[in-house]
Order: sequence, then structure tokens, then C-alpha cells
Amino acid sequence: MSEPLDVLEKEFAEYVALRQRLRDDDSRFADVLLAHRRQCMTNLSDSEDMMWADRIRVIDRLAERKGLVLADERPLRYVLDEIAERERKRRGEDMQRRKAEQAVKQETLT
Repeated sequence: MSEPLDVLEKEFAEYVALRQRLRDDDSRFADVLLAHRRQCMTNLSDSEDMMWADRIRVIDRLAERKGLVLADERPLRYVLDEIAERERKRRGEDMQRRKAEQAVKQETLT
């Protein structure tokens, strides 16, 4: 079985080659990698599916392998922190809702 990093590198290289054959000569490996990374970050933020975090980690490793600097890109940690904060907020709201429901239940029993 191929290493995910090698598979992704091949996918990006094939996509760039396709774009170049279709006369979109501006497509470069780095551009494709960054665009895909940004889309994965959006998908992660929207869906909170950790599969996207795994994909971003592979993309980041590929960028490192290719010598691409991601300093201007949003770090994965920021999105993961945002997701964790939203989860804490949801849990707090659920706890408050359950307390309110129990209080109402207690009042109806008395």
C-alpha cells in the first residue's frame, strides 16, 4: 500500500499536468497544494470532521517535503482550537438546558 504522502503528491502532480494540458499554464504544484489545503481547512471548520484534519496534516507534510513555506497560511491548530471552543460552548448550553429541564420537572413533581 502506498504512503498517503506519496499518493497525494502523485494526485497533485497529475492534476497540475492535466491543467497544463488544458492550457491553464498558470497552474503550479504549490498553487494546487495551497488551494486544496485552504479548501480542506474550510471543510474542517464547517463540518468538524477530523478526517479533514488528517488530510491537512498530510498536505502540510507534503509542503514540507517540497520546501513550501506555509507561514502565511492559517495553522491547523487555530481551526482545531475553534472547533474545541464551539464544542465547549455546545456542552455548556446542553448542561444549562438539562438543568432547566430538571428544574421544570422538579416543579411539576411538587
